[in-house]
Amino acid sequence: MRSLCLLLLVACGKDAPTTRPAAVTDKQVATADRLLAIFVDLGAKLDHATDCKEATASLVAARVEFEKMAADAGELADQALAAPAIGAWMQSYTVKLAEAMKGPLQTRTIACHEDEAYMDAVKHLPMVRKKS
Repeated sequence: MRSLCLLLLVACGKDAPTTRPAAVTDKQVATADRLLAIFVDLGAKLDHATDCKEATASLVAARVEFEKMAADAGELADQALAAPAIGAWMQSYTVKLAEAMKGPLQTRTIACHEDEAYMDAVKHLPMVRKKS
């Protein structure tokens, strides 16, 4: 999951190009799209969860989805760090990842901060784990 952490670090930039450079492949776009879809889905599920148990189940399901694509995400993160054109594009493209889930995750975490299972599930999401 180190790779997803690296990808999210790349996503923090704001001054990146919004058009896709020639160096960015269809596979890279597809991987970024899959990541974005997981984040958007998780954000929506957290936003609409009726309790901490439901939110925890959503976090666990998202983690499973992240794990399924860990190799592709790791490859993408390595490519983004190695090639300035790819990295710059990923900054503009993947900033959506953080935005899709930031508010719902913060809101739900405030509401469920005393729920041990929820907090454990949050700690095991790839984007909040410490880099190895």
